[in-house]
Amino acid sequence: MKSAKKQKYRDQWETCINRFRLAYKTDKSGPHAPEALYMIGVLYEGLAKKSLRQKDFETAEHYFQRLKSIVDYFRGILKYVA
Repeated sequence: MKSAKKQKYRDQWETCINRFRLAYKTDKSGPHAPEALYMIGVLYEGLAKKSLRQKDFETAEHYFQRLKSIVDYFRGILKYVA
């Protein structure tokens, strides 16, 4: 989120997060699913830095871990293909 003014308000962060959640839920196995998970993590991390809420940090970590598990899964598949 570029606007410093909007970054002060949790609802602005949640609006952005929800857009990426919708993109992910719409096509969980699609080509943009990893990007959506990454952006959700980035947004929660940014929100956490503003709110200083532990739950926001934990949620960011959760989404980064989900993304990591997808990346690890595909790395495993690629070992057998290559």
